[in-house]
Amino acid sequence: MVPYRLTEVSDQLIGKIRSTNRRNLTWINEEPLYSNLTPAGSKPYTLFKSVYTNNTNRPQEYSFKTERTTESLCSISREQGYTIGAEAELTLKTPLTAFKLNFLLNVRLRLESEIAELKAGFKHEMHFNNLNENCQTEILTWGVDSSVQVPPHYSTEASIIIEEMNYRGSYSVVTKLSGNVTISIKRRILDGDELSGKRKQPLQSIPLFEKHTELMPPIDIMVRRKDDALMLPIRVNIAEVFIAYLDSPHCRKEVKQVVSVDQRKIVRLLSKGTCHFQFAMKQKIDLKENPIHMGNELMID
Repeated sequence: MVPYRLTEVSDQLIGKIRSTNRRNLTWINEEPLYSNLTPAGSKPYTLFKSVYTNNTNRPQEYSFKTERTTESLCSISREQGYTIGAEAELTLKTPLTAFKLNFLLNVRLRLESEIAELKAGFKHEMHFNNLNENCQTEILTWGVDSSVQVPPHYSTEASIIIEEMNYRGSYSVVTKLSGNVTISIKRRILDGDELSGKRKQPLQSIPLFEKHTELMPPIDIMVRRKDDALMLPIRVNIAEVFIAYLDSPHCRKEVKQVVSVDQRKIVRLLSKGTCHFQFAMKQKIDLKENPIHMGNELMID
């Protein structure tokens, strides 16, 4: 399902929009719900390997210092949601050991997790800025600065081994909207228009909105003349806008699946989707010693 755009509510209600001011809107994000969030298992792989050989009769100490990088992957698939204008930001983090992904949606999702302790390589937030973006990666640097003791006539193989985890699951999260939104509309003044100067007038009495009067809540607007155009700033409670739209014959089925209104004051927006995390979470150093077979050669120190 294509996520629903909030500005389509205003487009349906009042036609051509010049600008929308959302500074007075309040966003509250509820805790998300998860289902089928399961680990796909861990997979170790060798990130770096070095072999140290000691052909002497005394122990030798070698420096083992290196840095390597791994790539952590976070991907999402939106099945239901919304956007504000052209923006559809989403922010995710990796799951906790208990498979809980605490994230919030602002049209962005913020996951609260212990990623800093897991060393999984993601930033504090992973942002998905548009609807077409469904995968992001982060680079994590693994380092070791140590020494390796090699016995006489032995070779030692030192390896950096990374353990990688995979998680897949589904999420749903509710975002609450409340407050007022101001929409400014620009229309050229036509012959017969009696509106001029600055004055209050009921919205339903303005010709531009006559065909939409059954959708509009009872609000007043300020009308002013600017550059031979009518500038109509409308200030309305966001809940009233959605109530009018949900009750209208213009409301689509997809919108009703996303939007609901509580007590005529709070708009609830439901977002759903799937998520996948792949990241390296643990590093270990593996040492293997093997004797050097010299045959009948004479060893001289």
